Amino acid sequence: MVTTIRLFLMLPLLMWTLASFADVSVKLDREQIHINETVRLQIESNTAGESQPDLSPLEQHFKIIGRSSGQNISIVNGQQSVVRRWTIELEPKSVGSFSIEPILIGSEQSNRFRIAVLPATTTASTGAEVFIEVETDTDTVYVQQQLLLTVRLYLRTRLLDGSLSDPEPDSALVRRIGQDIRYETQRGDSTYGVFERHYAIFPQKSGVLEIPPFRFQGLAQDSGQDGQQMFNSLFNQGRRIRANSSTITIKVDPPEASFDGTSWLPAKKLQIEQVGAPLDDFEVGKPVTLKVQLQALGLTAEQLPELAIRETPGLRSYPDQGIFETQDDGQDVVGIQLKSIALIPNQPGELALPDIEVNWWNTETGQAETARLRGRQIVVKDAQDSANAQTAEVSDAAPLTGGAPAVTDVGESAASPGSWKWLALASLGLWLLSALIWASLKLRQGILSRGTQSDNSTNAEEITERYWRNQIRSACRENDPSNARAAILKWGRVLYGTALTLDQIILKVADPEFERAIKDLDQLLYAQQGDQTDWNGTLLWNFVSSFEPVHPSKNSATGALQPLYP
Repeated sequence: MVTTIRLFLMLPLLMWTLASFADVSVKLDREQIHINETVRLQIESNTAGESQPDLSPLEQHFKIIGRSSGQNISIVNGQQSVVRRWTIELEPKSVGSFSIEPILIGSEQSNRFRIAVLPATTTASTGAEVFIEVETDTDTVYVQQQLLLTVRLYLRTRLLDGSLSDPEPDSALVRRIGQDIRYETQRGDSTYGVFERHYAIFPQKSGVLEIPPFRFQGLAQDSGQDGQQMFNSLFNQGRRIRANSSTITIKVDPPEASFDGTSWLPAKKLQIEQVGAPLDDFEVGKPVTLKVQLQALGLTAEQLPELAIRETPGLRSYPDQGIFETQDDGQDVVGIQLKSIALIPNQPGELALPDIEVNWWNTETGQAETARLRGRQIVVKDAQDSANAQTAEVSDAAPLTGGAPAVTDVGESAASPGSWKWLALASLGLWLLSALIWASLKLRQGILSRGTQSDNSTNAEEITERYWRNQIRSACRENDPSNARAAILKWGRVLYGTALTLDQIILKVADPEFERAIKDLDQLLYAQQGDQTDWNGTLLWNFVSSFEPVHPSKNSATGALQPLYP
């Protein structure tokens, strides 16, 4: 095992760092190398023309030992774009930390970028045909903290085939990060091709973590005589080569005793932010979706806690199942959680959205910290006020009908005063005749009995109530939660004579069975946990079918006789 002490810990180095300015970008395959190693620099430009990159800023600290170029042409929606690419192989001239000046291509240029060159690495395996080196970023970690491990396979021969094992420590999770890197390095008088691979390891218990040796086995090409090189390359069977690394031992500490969070979260960085559209237009009974993203550098998504919002008077919340994803930036694991929370106000006025907080342990500073999404004050409109406002808008926009007839200005020659008198007398006679005919018909049919108008009103109310009760029955039998919720709201409006929210209907009905059925319905609709076809409407319909509505107009209508023996 070779554990290298990093000399430039204060440099903000990333394994693949992209620096860009205008239309030119530069990318190093590694930002930290040894003096006896090579590094590849990739330059990209999307500017047209034949200009070549000016590499003079590199020549002060590096020797250019190879270069290649190419371009990629793509056409999207009829628009053609060209990306030109140059790959430069560099060999450092001296040890140090260097800031490279911008690279020019015509009139465009890149940003500055940095690279650290460390002293030469020595190893007992120098001179061997194949050997393995393993490096960790630290010798001590907390339980569940990310441990970064780098393994390098050195080959001094041409390889036909080969495989390198992955680490398999006990009581630890292992994740490969980034892409394999290939470069050349000098060890003594020998030149080696290097394959470099990176892992993130998460110990699951405190104590001592042992990482077993890495094992390589491959098929190397035999060297043939000069005159037989082509013949040997076609029929070469190859020879077996093997190499093993040493076992690595890491100390794993338990969670910090001073940490008082509900979940132990040792990370380099952790933050919470709101994503999606801003929250506005709050109304009683109307759901508004809050989308929150939790992101942690140095933790997997599986380690993140489920985000939740504290219960607040006047506000009900229904959290959705979070979407978890683990990514990496080439050097660190990044855990991401996206959470949707349906917020439903149940009272008008001013309410306070609470903070969303997550306590975590900063492994960079060795201190406990709190990531926080700040809450805010919101104003909730009453559902009835919103309905009245919409009605007023429609009334203002609609033409008036059924009112006074339009007045038409007619000239004096249109009719003489004498003709108006005869027209008025004729109209009066026709009106009296019509009234006598209508009265006789009503008397004949027996419709002018006392209390008829009140009974018709009550019957209409009962018919409407039965209609919405039937709609609830249909939705419950079909296990359709959306239509069941809509029908309950209409049914409640008929029963109580005004538009109500589900919470207000629950209060008026005042029955635990009904409250439980409605809350189960809302939970399914707004928490969105699983398929809505999983809802069973039996509980809700059992209550509604046996519920006896009270009609105040039934026994208080004018002219109705009270029963003698109720």
